[in-house]
Order: sequence, then structure tokens, then C-alpha cells
Amino acid sequence: MKISVLQHDPQVHLPQRKGDATPITRNLDPLAHPFARARERTRALNAAKIERMFSKPFVASLEGHIDGVYTLATRAGDLETITSGSGDGAHKGTVSAITYAEGPRLLSCGVDRTVKLWDTSVKFGEGELEQEAPTPLNIFPGKAAFNAIDHHRTDQLFATASNIVQLWDESKFIPFPLILQQPKLTYFLQSRSEPISNLTFPTSNETITALKFNLSESSILATTGTDRTMTLYDIRTGKAERRLVMEMRANALSWCPTFPTTVLLASEDHNLYTFDVRSLSNPTQIYKGHVAAVMCCAWSPTGQEFVSGGWDRTIRMWKEGVGSGPVVYSGKRMQRYVGGLDF
Repeated sequence: MKISVLQHDPQVHLPQRKGDATPITRNLDPLAHPFARARERTRALNAAKIERMFSKPFVASLEGHIDGVYTLATRAGDLETITSGSGDGAHKGTVSAITYAEGPRLLSCGVDRTVKLWDTSVKFGEGELEQEAPTPLNIFPGKAAFNAIDHHRTDQLFATASNIVQLWDESKFIPFPLILQQPKLTYFLQSRSEPISNLTFPTSNETITALKFNLSESSILATTGTDRTMTLYDIRTGKAERRLVMEMRANALSWCPTFPTTVLLASEDHNLYTFDVRSLSNPTQIYKGHVAAVMCCAWSPTGQEFVSGGWDRTIRMWKEGVGSGPVVYSGKRMQRYVGGLDF
């Protein structure tokens, strides 16, 4: 019986040096690799995902609060200052929202049914009178807990959201004494004010959750409510101009800085919507990607992209007009976003 044995050169199939990897023989014939393009696409997609996961975009953490942070605000023209609101002292309860007025003044509202005006130019412990805690310049009492606040772009007006929308004037106030706890100072002259206008929609008993003044048409005010509505008010007439009823509730809204008629809504149905207020019949774009309710949103100053935060513990950055494929930021220590997101 004759037996033929295949013999291979050991120099080809064994490592050249001790410790080297064993050479692998590959067949470069395309007919032997029918799924080469599909495998290459999968590898490229996985590489892109891994690059995003390990890109480490986290820069720093700003610590100081002893309670959760519920709201954020930035001042126009100031790239260095970020203001945050929590539940650890400024109000008797949680700070619901904050916004900047003209100059260094800051407005804050809370569940204690008050709006407070602060001077941020005076640092803690500086000045002629060193106090244990900063004192507000003005206090605006309300009849219900406030959920949101926003300041007029040019006038000394600001609007608050509770069970109704109220318009306030900073310059009109009634002086009254406020007792301080410092031993050196018994009374301090404080001031308070009453709303100059109440904006409501007929046949509606909703609770307002968010509101924003338009950046161009500064007399136009947009609000979202618990009855799944988005309402446009004109403060010159004191009436509701238009109203949109959605399938699920909108948690936040933001006006586009470059297209004054475009408004962005963060919805409870895991999506974001952009609407043209001239025609509210259909959204101009639907942005899908979150796997839980979207709680907050904010446009970039260029209007080319925006950012959103959701109940799924992620921050997503979107391109304007592109409804899918956002850049996702997530981490082990990230928590659910209940509000407070700014660009």
C-alpha cells in the first residue's frame, strides 16, 4: 500500500523567533469571503461606538450643594459663570427655577411661593455689612408654588408659572420691614410687589410647568402645562393667541436663537419635537433616541444643535433637522435629569 503524506515547510508555519505569534495563513480570494463587507461594516460600527464610550468628554464636577441640583442658568454674554439652584437654603424648600435679570441681578423662585431678587455682584462676606447669609434685594410673594420663571429680554418684566401665568414688574414695589436674625441689625428695609397681569386660557385648569420668552418677539411667551398643552401668550394683549394639544405632556421648551419662530419641546413620550409657531398642525421634525421621558432641553447659541437630558440618565446632543443618531453622554454616576440644562 502506498501512502502520500503532505509535507509543509516548518519555516512558513512556525514562528521565526521564540515568543513570536504563530503565522496565520489567509486566503485572499474574494469567493472564499462572501461576508467580508458586512464584517468590515460591523467592525467599523463597533470601533465608532467604542471610541465614543472611551472618549471621556467629562471635564469636571462643580461641588458645593448638599442637596440635589434642580435648575441651572447662564447669563448672556458671560462664558465663565454658571448659576445653580438646589434645596439647601435660598428658599424654604426647593428652588424651582432661576433666571438672570438685567446686569448682575438674579431671580429665583421656589415651592415656598416666593420669588427673590439677588445681587450676584456682591460676593459672600464682602462689603460694609458682613452677613452670615446673603439677603435678597426684593421678595415677590405669590399664592401658589412657582414652577418656572423667565425674564423679559429688554424690559424690567418677568413671568412666573404656577397654576396660572403671572407677569411682574421689578420697578413697582411696596416697601415693608423684614426682621433679620443678625444681632447688629434688627430691621432691614425690604420691598414686595404684586403681579401686574394674570395670563390664563379660558376653560383650562392646568398647572404650568415651563415657560420661556421669545428671543426676537420678546412679547411672545410660550408655556407648557400638565394637560398636554403648549400655549402662546402675548403680554401686550394679555390673552392666549394659540394653543397646541399633544398626545403626551411636554416637560420643557426652548426657543431657537437663530430662527425665532421655531420652538423645541421635550416630551414625555421619549421624543423631542420642533414646531413652527406659524403652523402648529404638524411638527417640523421629530427627534427619537431617548428610552425614557425627556425632562429638559436647550439650544446652542448658534442654533445648529441642541442638547437634551432625560429620565434614562443620558445627555444627548442633536443636530438641528437630524432626527436620529445623537451623540450620547452617559456614565455610572449620572442620575435622572429632572431639569436644569443649559448650553
